[in-house]
Amino acid sequence: MRKILFKINFDKKVNRFIFYGLLNLFLTNLVIQILLFFIDSIFATLIGQIINCYLGFNFYSYRVFKIKNFKISYLIKYIFLHLSLWNLNWLLIEFFYNYNFSKNMVSLLLVPFLAFLSYFSQKKIVFVTE
Repeated sequence: MRKILFKINFDKKVNRFIFYGLLNLFLTNLVIQILLFFIDSIFATLIGQIINCYLGFNFYSYRVFKIKNFKISYLIKYIFLHLSLWNLNWLLIEFFYNYNFSKNMVSLLLVPFLAFLSYFSQKKIVFVTE
């Protein structure tokens, strides 16, 4: 039973995305959660996005979507996606904070929504082989 719980089928894109996404999420959100105590959310999420972008591009392009050859178009589309997600994350945190929600709680609750957008965009737009 224990083996079944920890067995991950790395042949499936979605499973690889979840695994590397959780790793990236943990590292990124650890930084964001700490920074939110000291700096404004726009800067906390910016630093988090820079870390997430660097790790994410390497994890997702080579390990999830199995890109063999680097293309600048992949990187440009990936950076554009990340800028869009960063702005959405920041705006939603600020929006809910104005209604007295905790910035930390909102940033955590946004994770599934942002992860879905990220996966779908990467699969259908960013890492599409031409």
